[in-house]
Amino acid sequence: MIGRGKLSSRTTADVKLNSIMIDDSIEPTTVNKPTKKQENGVIFSKPINGLHTDFFINSYTDRYFIIITQTGSIGTLLSVEKDTTRVEKEVAEVYTIKVLLGKDEEDVHTAARFLAGQLDLPKPILFSFCVKDLGINVLKSILQTLKEHLN
Repeated sequence: MIGRGKLSSRTTADVKLNSIMIDDSIEPTTVNKPTKKQENGVIFSKPINGLHTDFFINSYTDRYFIIITQTGSIGTLLSVEKDTTRVEKEVAEVYTIKVLLGKDEEDVHTAARFLAGQLDLPKPILFSFCVKDLGINVLKSILQTLKEHLN
């Protein structure tokens, strides 16, 4: 119940990372805690650009689910699918990016396309971003961190 004219400031994007995890015994780690492994995925933390950043990577049969958050919230949820097209005699990769939840902004599309292209995973990716800065240096740090845990 909301009382005395105060409105709740929570939005869908404020759903905490813990609430989407299947196993309630697994919590986001702190910088000093080791990676926790689930059946098909990992949860870990690493400072990115000086900010505590939580990562969740899970591989499902039809796609990868990757959460990158600096606030503990899900943030913007995007679906990224890779396809190939033929232009004359060249084969080019084309990415289809759909925002499923959250803000549909160009920097989020660019970040998803950059990471998907560099990771070159064999399945589509469901990305969740809640990162304060999506500049190229931050994306390179995120990419390196993801590569370390995907191999």
